[in-house]
Amino acid sequence: MKKLCAAYKDLYPSYVEDMVEEDTKKWMEDHLTQCEACSKWTENYNNNENEGIHDEMKNTEMYEEDKKTVKRARIILTVGMGAVILLAIWTSIWIFM
Repeated sequence: MKKLCAAYKDLYPSYVEDMVEEDTKKWMEDHLTQCEACSKWTENYNNNENEGIHDEMKNTEMYEEDKKTVKRARIILTVGMGAVILLAIWTSIWIFM
């Protein structure tokens, strides 16, 4: 039964977004009527989803800052790799002269 509950919990976000096949949707609805633990879990999940909207907005702002940091890191890495490649070329020219 634990495997069925784990499968239900993994599929539930896709179920909410209507991204599961009809057979899967039917199985999930049947499982929900038969499993009290998943019924409680679903209720808690839905309550937490509604309360988490403001948190999601905060996370979006943090995500934008993270994107800027990653972009800066990529630029620094690219410049650094370019410098290493140029140094390697320059060194190899001096060695073979």
